[in-house]
Amino acid sequence: MRLSLRPSARALSVFDIDFERLRREGVRAILFDLDRTLGPGKPSALPHRSTVLLEHLLDEGFLVAIVSNRRRRFADFSLDPNLRARVVVRFRAGKPRPHTLRHVISSLGISHEQVIMIGDRWLTDVLAAKMAGTRSIHVRPWKANGTGPDSGREGDARKNG
Repeated sequence: MRLSLRPSARALSVFDIDFERLRREGVRAILFDLDRTLGPGKPSALPHRSTVLLEHLLDEGFLVAIVSNRRRRFADFSLDPNLRARVVVRFRAGKPRPHTLRHVISSLGISHEQVIMIGDRWLTDVLAAKMAGTRSIHVRPWKANGTGPDSGREGDARKNG
């Protein structure tokens, strides 16, 4: 059986996703890739703009997780203390193998239909989501110069048919 690498939707960046629309569609949990999705490649801490986004999503009632293939230990990654207690973080996820995504979903106490995975890589993030039975949004990679993606528009996630 062949799995399609087509994500459920695409967006320029995590800042262009209409999260309220996702809520109306039944999404309760958002799994984010880290490197090149929430920040530049291998950030030692989340950029301020990403921290603000995660805090907003948590305040709006979403469950939030960061699922990364990064091999660094959690102690080597600085996360705002306010977020540390509220965000599930898993390194060495082994994506595209779906076991870590399934474990995170199970630990959140929800079904895979209520989850969306957001990431910049087709062969890890999108495929892992497909294999775990959840939807995905593919975003363009964070710019290498560290300035971050910024389309200047909100709610640009486009559904794929």
